[in-house]
Amino acid sequence: MVVLSAFVANKSGRSIVARQFRDLDKNRSIELLSQFQTEFTNNKERGNFIDCEDSHVRYIFKPIDDFYMVLITNLQSNIIQDVKTLNLFAETINSLLSLLLYKSPNEHVPLKSTDEELISVHAFDLINAFDEIITLGYKENLKTPQILNSYNMWCMEETWKNINDESKERAAKENRKRDLENMDRRRRSGGYQNFNIGHGQGADPNVLQEAYNSYYSHASESARESFMHSQENKVEQQKSIPQYSYEQPEHRYNEQEEIHYQSDSISTEAQIEDPENSTGLMFIVKETISAQLSRDGDIESSELKGTLELRIADDSFTNVAIELEIENPKDKKYNFKTHPNIDKASFLNNGILKLRDSKKLFPSNDQALGVLRWRQVGTADDEQLVPLKLVTWVNPLDENKFEITVEYELNEKYQSLKECFFIIPLSEYGTSEITDLGDFNEGEIVIEGYDSSQGLVIHANEINQQQGVFTITVDNVESEESLFPINVTFVNLSDDVSTSLSNVAVSKVLNENDEQIDEFGSYVIIKSDDYNVV
Repeated sequence: MVVLSAFVANKSGRSIVARQFRDLDKNRSIELLSQFQTEFTNNKERGNFIDCEDSHVRYIFKPIDDFYMVLITNLQSNIIQDVKTLNLFAETINSLLSLLLYKSPNEHVPLKSTDEELISVHAFDLINAFDEIITLGYKENLKTPQILNSYNMWCMEETWKNINDESKERAAKENRKRDLENMDRRRRSGGYQNFNIGHGQGADPNVLQEAYNSYYSHASESARESFMHSQENKVEQQKSIPQYSYEQPEHRYNEQEEIHYQSDSISTEAQIEDPENSTGLMFIVKETISAQLSRDGDIESSELKGTLELRIADDSFTNVAIELEIENPKDKKYNFKTHPNIDKASFLNNGILKLRDSKKLFPSNDQALGVLRWRQVGTADDEQLVPLKLVTWVNPLDENKFEITVEYELNEKYQSLKECFFIIPLSEYGTSEITDLGDFNEGEIVIEGYDSSQGLVIHANEINQQQGVFTITVDNVESEESLFPINVTFVNLSDDVSTSLSNVAVSKVLNENDEQIDEFGSYVIIKSDDYNVV
């Protein structure tokens, strides 16, 4: 579709405001506008369009109250698209004229024939709106609100800046008002530190003597006696008036007025040292577990990140091939990633880790070298990646006092966990007590104290039962929801490779002559990262 021109016409078809979008000379434009007036008067019964075969144009028009919105297109233009464009013109012009003439952008105000002169006054505003809709004869993909925003030069950044400036101005006014109120309050309450009430109090006697010498010294005897008598009466009256004084009371510091609450910073990260490399060749499978458990013990989410580390302290083991016990190295649920210097094809096809370049050697500095990484995400209620399941029972005892019973169960691969912390997000102003040790012996589970950034810290030296329970009582707690989430940290070291939650283990090690190496150490370390009961 190509729109040659658009204009607003009155009831008789005479154009009021017109805009050409293609290269048309003045005479041709005037001819087309005049021709519409003639054809419109003679062909009103034909509908909302007029085809002029002689001029090779089509007029499409639509009434806007007492006026008409008219488009001039060529005969080859798609009339359906032209009608949509005409409707957009009519809607935009109607809204714009309501805004310009009656300051009512949100409500439709009927246009009257008497508004023709006002429309002519706002001709350039209408032309600018026409240019937003049509560019070089082709319609832009815009809607009426966007066109009006562009016409009003509305800008998101400017709007936010104005809102921010107004907010700052209101805040400054509030601060100024508050400061004035504080100053007035201090002025009313403070008063004078010391003041006396009395007539003539503090008058300088030299001034009185000077006044007497300047006037009464030359007066008659009776006048001098009258002046002296009046001064004596004033002195007696001042003595009879009680004197008042005000002194601001001294504030005495009371040691009980200020109470400092102190809390110690407690390390809740379970620590464990790497085992000693006594054989000269050692492998450590390190697995970090994140999980979110419900209070009922359901597993909402779980994730495991694993690393296979190699430590070599003997030069004779610097060129080895490591065969892993993995069902399918290409299994995407593990997302295995090998070290850049490891032969990836050998691992994916045969499950063997060896150097890509046979001329290179593994370092023998007895430092941990990660040769394989993997990541596994468990599904809901998948217990495979969760070494410790927890069920919490909360029982209200009194107002702001609760009893928390924690029931735990170890994964079937584990008989114990070396160290574990339970962190309950309590305020330090509350008190707590382990009221039931359950399956723990005395001293195996204790309350370490409060940490200002974490909460109540409970430390279990070792969980050596497959399942068990313990109970703690806390008070000064707002609600049950303030007891959660309970954060759990733990760590465990085992020389049993079957304790790997992802079932990754070293099954065989070969030297450069493809001879099997029997003596090597293999360990599994699991550690929690983001382990919570919500």
